[in-house]
Amino acid sequence: YAELTSNQYKLSRLELLDELGLPLNSFLSVSVGRFSHQKNFSDILTAFAAVHERLPHYYHLFLGEGELQRSFQAVAKNLGIERKLKFLGYRQDVNRFLALSDLFISSSIYEGLALSILEAAQFSCPIIAADSSSAREIISTRDFGLLYNPGQCYQLEKHIEYAYFNSGEMQKKAQNLKYRCQQ
Repeated sequence: YAELTSNQYKLSRLELLDELGLPLNSFLSVSVGRFSHQKNFSDILTAFAAVHERLPHYYHLFLGEGELQRSFQAVAKNLGIERKLKFLGYRQDVNRFLALSDLFISSSIYEGLALSILEAAQFSCPIIAADSSSAREIISTRDFGLLYNPGQCYQLEKHIEYAYFNSGEMQKKAQNLKYRCQQ
């Protein structure tokens, strides 16, 4: 998936949207990891609930399982946003999602090495990450992606809106980060 031609990308993206039952003009963000306190997916849920009406084509995909998954699904249902959030469970095709999504969001409070950020960078997927030590080392400036303070969902919300309306700028950041990681 890292070296798809333009036509291969378009076809693969159409297949993914069809598989997920989403409209062709969808804006997809994705997160990967266990549903645990460390991954802090509550920030994503909170920010999504705040922006979903202003961003009508925005959908978020959660890849992973864990002890908090059912409670997050229940919150999404209570907020009336369960149709726009996809809880896809454990997947062996994570690279496919990283390559075909418009945005990767890492909300982890702490990471030894933010491997998921490096994986997203490999696929030129624009990144928003919680400002933890390892994320800050990888995304050292706004030239490479956007950071927000964990728990500051308003910052995450604003970054998501920026990514939604400025995909060209976010793609430049993603290309810069991919090149930096390759170096």
